Amino acid sequence: MMDNDIEVNEIDAWNALKTNSIISENLESKLFLDKGDPLRILYLSEINTSDRFDIDLTRCQLDSNWGIYKAANIEEVFDLVCQTNISLILVKQASSSEEWLNKVASIGTQLDIPILAVVDREDEAIAIAAFDIGAYDYITLEELRDSKILQRTIRHGIACHRWKMQNDRLQQIDAKDQNKRKKAETDLRESEEYFHILSEYVPIGIFQADLLGKQIYTNTYLKNLCLTDTKTGLSQNWTESLHPEDRTYLQNIGILESEENLGQNWIEHVHPDDREEVVRSYQNFIQGIGSFHLEFRFIRSQADIRWVVGQVIPLINSNGETTGFVGSITDITERKQAEEKLKQLNIELECRVFDRISELQKLNLELRIGNKIREFHEAERQKTERELHIAKDRLQAVLDAVPGCVAWVSADLSYLGMNQLMAQTFQLDIRDFMGETVGFNKSKAKDYVDFAKRCFAGSEDNISEELEFEFDEGNKKHYLLIGQKYAQGRSAVFVAIEITERKRAEVETQRALEKVEELSELKSRFIFMVSHEFRTPLTSIFSASELLEHYGQKWPPEKILQYLKQIQESVRRMNGLLEDVLIIGAGEVGKLKIKPTEIDIVQFCQQLIEETQLSKQNHHAFNFTHDTRVQRVVIDSKLLRHILSNLLSNAAKYSPVQKPIDLNLRVDSRQITLEVVDLGIGIPQEDQKYLFDLFHRATNVGTIGGTGIGLSIVKKSVDALGGIISFKSEVNSGSKFTVSIPIDQVNEEYQW
Repeated sequence: MMDNDIEVNEIDAWNALKTNSIISENLESKLFLDKGDPLRILYLSEINTSDRFDIDLTRCQLDSNWGIYKAANIEEVFDLVCQTNISLILVKQASSSEEWLNKVASIGTQLDIPILAVVDREDEAIAIAAFDIGAYDYITLEELRDSKILQRTIRHGIACHRWKMQNDRLQQIDAKDQNKRKKAETDLRESEEYFHILSEYVPIGIFQADLLGKQIYTNTYLKNLCLTDTKTGLSQNWTESLHPEDRTYLQNIGILESEENLGQNWIEHVHPDDREEVVRSYQNFIQGIGSFHLEFRFIRSQADIRWVVGQVIPLINSNGETTGFVGSITDITERKQAEEKLKQLNIELECRVFDRISELQKLNLELRIGNKIREFHEAERQKTERELHIAKDRLQAVLDAVPGCVAWVSADLSYLGMNQLMAQTFQLDIRDFMGETVGFNKSKAKDYVDFAKRCFAGSEDNISEELEFEFDEGNKKHYLLIGQKYAQGRSAVFVAIEITERKRAEVETQRALEKVEELSELKSRFIFMVSHEFRTPLTSIFSASELLEHYGQKWPPEKILQYLKQIQESVRRMNGLLEDVLIIGAGEVGKLKIKPTEIDIVQFCQQLIEETQLSKQNHHAFNFTHDTRVQRVVIDSKLLRHILSNLLSNAAKYSPVQKPIDLNLRVDSRQITLEVVDLGIGIPQEDQKYLFDLFHRATNVGTIGGTGIGLSIVKKSVDALGGIISFKSEVNSGSKFTVSIPIDQVNEEYQW
């Protein structure tokens, strides 16, 4: 805004600029333009300018430190304006086309930049043409040569343009403020009119009071409510019943001045019994204590007492300040009457309810007596059911304790019940049997069904049989089935007692008897064998010793030595037989001691081959091969001797002299493997399964001597060492025995 002591407009600014440079500078400073402001001047000319004009512009640029930009067409003007903050456009006016002049005229309007026209001379037509293109002024070429005039003209033009823009904005702001004020006044007036219309036509008494509580407005409804019948009007000294402080308060706020403004003395019409509470609550509310919302009686006349509800709320402006109070008095007489009527109806209803309750109590007493009787019968019934249930549980417990499957069945073979063992035997639950017939699980109970049918079909009351049931593949059990009919044959109890163990005991007893017979036979065979085997060497010894006794002095030493060797061979044979008997005796008492020692396994085998050749006095060829990663092993050499010596002895005994015998030895870090191969008479197929039995000899041995205990000793010794023995044999093709003994698994004590 301009200062009040200087009124500035475009004409005053221009005249000041023309007459006095000091005034011009004062106006420029008032119009927001300082000398130091950097100005950017855009020069626009449709034709080329003279050198003289360029010199004038250059001098202005040097004197004022302005920025001078040139444009030859309108497009360049817009480009420069977008790139640079142009302060003024200087237009060289010549005899240009009308189209070009119209384009120039639109520049100032579109870009909001002041335009100064440069003309050749001072002329009215030229001046009009300059203003037509939107220039605020013009300057001649002669004046242009004076840089000070040019500078003042440009600066003044820019200052006036800025003032004009500021003035337009202020005018727009003033216009907006006036519109807002007018709208606010209109809104206030409409609001007041609406309030008065609303308050005049609503069936509620409305009043307005200032901050002291003095009433400043009362609507027509409240005034009419306060009208009294003169004949039965209220007492004029109604204030005498008020407390002195309350009376003073009402006088201060003007409520007692009822003659001047009817309706402002509405408190006069409050019932005497309610008046003090109403006045006190109103006073406290005006003073900011509590709220005012009361129901009280309102007296219009002696015969017309109305119930009303009074309510007062504060009036708060836009700044949150309380400016007064507005209240209402609403007639609720009809509601009170309805409540009173409702209360009377409630009393009547309570009386009727009381009568009804009396009747219901009587009926309830009768019902309770009937319930007691029913409860007694129900208790008796429940007691009977409990006793029956207990009896049933007791019977079930007894049946569950029976060491057998129990089920009772009707004549049509329907299940009536069973014990737990019966259900468990068939891997079912008791409930799965209820309602089913015997044999519903056909895969397991076919024989049971046949037994039940025979029981009901027979004339006897009870039957019993022993049956075998296969519940699962390979799981067979023996049962003793007992059937007992009752209820004139309409039902029956079936008991199945498992006798599998008894049957197994019978089988084992039978086997034991057979074993005793077998042992008796073995004993007889053993006695026969010992007697036979000992008789021959003893006879030989006796004969040789008797001959030596009678003829020893006559025989040459060679013949005496022959008979002595015969005695020694017989003794050796008896010693071997006794050793075998001792091993069998150890087996009989139940234990065979293992005593591992370290031996050279290759040397051990070679020594046994030599002993076999010497003891049998045969000329068999023994082929011994060995593949030993470990040559010294820890093993019970005595048991190993029994194994290998018996195998080699049998191979030599049952093989022709011209047939070789092979002994193959393999030893690694884990086990010893021995193979004895012969090309003898072989073992018949029917004897192979009894080959390792004590005293058993193959049927094809003929007259070849033997005791039948050698291979039995081999088997027991291999088992004692934790090994495995196997063989392959064909009659007249020979036999191959293979023994594998683990080196690190030697049983310290082996029980046969």
